[in-house]
Amino acid sequence: MIQDMIRKFLDAVHALGYDPDPALIESSCFLIHGAIASRQRLYHTSERLMEMTRDAGPVETLAFLFHDIIYIQADGGITPAVSRIIRRTVTIDPSGEVALREQFTEGDRVAWLVLSVFGLGPGENLTRFQGLNEFLSALVAARELSPYVSDRDIVRVAACIEGTVPDRKAVEGHESVFDLLASRLRLLNENMALGLGDSDIETTIRSAVWVANRTAETFAEEDVGRFLHNAWQLLPETNPALREPSLYSIREYRIALQRITSYLDSLDVERLFHGSGRGDDDEEMELKRVKARLNVTLAVKYLRVKLVVAALLEALAEKTGGNAPMAFFMGEVPSPGGETMRLEDFLPQPTGEVAPEFTNPMVFHLLLLGRSGQTSFDLKS
Repeated sequence: MIQDMIRKFLDAVHALGYDPDPALIESSCFLIHGAIASRQRLYHTSERLMEMTRDAGPVETLAFLFHDIIYIQADGGITPAVSRIIRRTVTIDPSGEVALREQFTEGDRVAWLVLSVFGLGPGENLTRFQGLNEFLSALVAARELSPYVSDRDIVRVAACIEGTVPDRKAVEGHESVFDLLASRLRLLNENMALGLGDSDIETTIRSAVWVANRTAETFAEEDVGRFLHNAWQLLPETNPALREPSLYSIREYRIALQRITSYLDSLDVERLFHGSGRGDDDEEMELKRVKARLNVTLAVKYLRVKLVVAALLEALAEKTGGNAPMAFFMGEVPSPGGETMRLEDFLPQPTGEVAPEFTNPMVFHLLLLGRSGQTSFDLKS
């Protein structure tokens, strides 16, 4: 995987017209791989990263390679190697709160480039809901690329990463978040003399839209079972308790399901996929939204059934001694080829049929046959 990453990185910078010392490329790739190859990540992995670079241009490839280097919720913080790169620009207090420094090192042009792309200023507190991970990842990208990449290309890469900030509403006075990004790029170009023409900015915005759509494409999966499998891989990333299959409690499981159900139920699918603004891809984007709406709707129905089960188990636990490990109540999650005694082994076989008006056939199919892939912490079906 790391050899593939180095080759992708080299191809991208060569395509942009740069010929850096290969040791610099290797160093950046070791940094990226070290950050995303942790065992806490089951979905935002090296494999997924490399898949996203498929058919990507050089700027988009560099943006993809760096865009998930910081993922505080999954990693439980920021790795020391990455912290050393960003600490000139931000402060991180013991509670994990991140803030931009009031003053930057004199002449820190790289930091100002990224701040301007994200519309941020000195002294601001940052949260994950403001694109914290994306901003810090873009800052790392800019610092790593700055020894041999021009300011204008650093800005293009940072703009693509900014485009991946999820679930944002358009700001008043702008048609979309990408219209606002274009305004920032025009102002930055004027203030820092980057030499970007109108066509360059338009191309950059199209790249940012393409990157944003690629990162959201799992919502438009053809198979809802595959969509749910992706969701189940995300659960341990944002709920650390689930990383220990034999130890997590029924309550921790229920809370994890409740969080993802609430997120999907409140998600504005219309903001997942973005058109180029020219109208030439409107039909394609609407088709993706249709698929995403179906996947999200079915996923919420499926999750609500799972929540009923979790609530029943939690109630039984509370009435018989208190919250307990899920494995104590249900038995261990079966391993391939292993034999495990499970709660369902002692339940009677169901009799009769469920009334059709209470059954969604696709949800029933998912519950009966399972999601598309297995996970270590939960049953597939």
